[in-house]
Amino acid sequence: MILKGSLAPESAVLKMGIPDGKRPELFEGKARVYDDTAVAMREIRDGTVKAGDVMVCRGQGLKGGPAMGGGASLILFAIDAVGLARDVAIVTDGQLSGLCLKGLTVAEVAPEAAVGGPIGLVKRAMPSASAWRSVRSSSR
Repeated sequence: MILKGSLAPESAVLKMGIPDGKRPELFEGKARVYDDTAVAMREIRDGTVKAGDVMVCRGQGLKGGPAMGGGASLILFAIDAVGLARDVAIVTDGQLSGLCLKGLTVAEVAPEAAVGGPIGLVKRAMPSASAWRSVRSSSR
């Protein structure tokens, strides 16, 4: 699903995960902001990232990051590996593999942080609802 909004005035791609009756269709939480994939991975591993967090992973896009280097996909797979795919939302300016069907993810946020996109203004602990309206699925 393609979105537009305050964090993605041009566009973003919503991936809601596999429709199994258990996936979240509404998510609100506090932002946990990352500009570095390695730091995000470490905080997932050590339990700093908790249920209810919205991981905002920026600098992952074509201009600001490794392009198709896969940082955003690594973060999503790590969240799934620790059992938080349904409990943590991810917002990123990076691209995701087509296999990333876990949890609620908003990817390819444009414009990306590297070119001055609003995702670069998000601060740690900012309520996601103030910067990004909750997403509801219209497909039931």
